[in-house]
Amino acid sequence: MLHRCRHPTASNYKRYGGRGISVCRRWEKFENFLADMGPRFQPGLTLERVKNHKGYSKTNCRWATYGEQMRNQRSTVMLNTPWGRLCMKDAAAKAGIYWLTLRYRIKSGWHSSRWFDPVGQGGDRRSKDALSRQKARRS
Repeated sequence: MLHRCRHPTASNYKRYGGRGISVCRRWEKFENFLADMGPRFQPGLTLERVKNHKGYSKTNCRWATYGEQMRNQRSTVMLNTPWGRLCMKDAAAKAGIYWLTLRYRIKSGWHSSRWFDPVGQGGDRRSKDALSRQKARRS
């Protein structure tokens, strides 16, 4: 965290320090970081910034799984859905369709009222077999 925010030679500095992401002064001492974040740590979790455009601090960080972190990236596509605001993969799962099907529909210019139609309706080129294969992989 400190390295990628403060050292221009770090491989991922451009995505952190290079765009203004900083670490609060309090966390310059590991003991303070541990006091703020340590008791909630569990194996399989990583440190996540809640608001991606803000720096590392007690008020903007939490422990999260990799899956949760993937949904908090700048590149994550968020959609307004009948179930609320969801990332594309979660929205597709709620609708029972493959996420690539949803992406295809959006990129092809489908009206948003039809994005979540069942597979095979309304000119959808993806077969029901593709959805079956995806469900089989999940189980």
